[in-house]
Amino acid sequence: MKLKYTILTSLIFLFSISALKAQLPHFGIKAGLNIANLSGDDVKGVDPLYSYHGGLTLRIGLGEVVAIQGEALYSLKGTDLKDSSEINLNYLDFPLILRVKMGEKLRIHAGAQFGMLLSAEEQSEGKSVGIKNQFKTIDYSAIAGIEYELPFGLGIGARYMLSLDTIGDDYTEPITNEKVEALDIKNGVLQVFMAFAF
Repeated sequence: MKLKYTILTSLIFLFSISALKAQLPHFGIKAGLNIANLSGDDVKGVDPLYSYHGGLTLRIGLGEVVAIQGEALYSLKGTDLKDSSEINLNYLDFPLILRVKMGEKLRIHAGAQFGMLLSAEEQSEGKSVGIKNQFKTIDYSAIAGIEYELPFGLGIGARYMLSLDTIGDDYTEPITNEKVEALDIKNGVLQVFMAFAF
């Protein structure tokens, strides 16, 4: 009888440790490809801009199926223009993601993020012109995606984010001193990434 209680107590202890470990925060890193573009009523003649993103993640389990994941990412967005120039928008993004388990390895992502615009430039023929005054400092976006978990804490996935409102801002033309109303422009970015959780 004593042996049975010892075995039962040991099993309960091991299960408790495993359950506690599942709820502990998991820190990680991620990086990948951005396929970025701008859309809106005032956007014409553009192609996708191929760039990158990368940063840190923190995931906290809320049970066996659901987890919350926060991230801090540097992300280069923008668009390629038809005249061989491009618009580069450099952001520090803070996504907050709800991760839902679908089967053993597949995870569904849904959430939102706010991004802080660090710099904005139009580049053409090796020259760069600052255009940050034409854009809002903060960009609020909706996010949806999927991730497939691999062994050893690795994961691969894809995610799409779209601005919820225009990122254009009112500005004054420096040469003519003419006031220009905010353009209807939104960020749209498809991200393909690899992640590692410690």
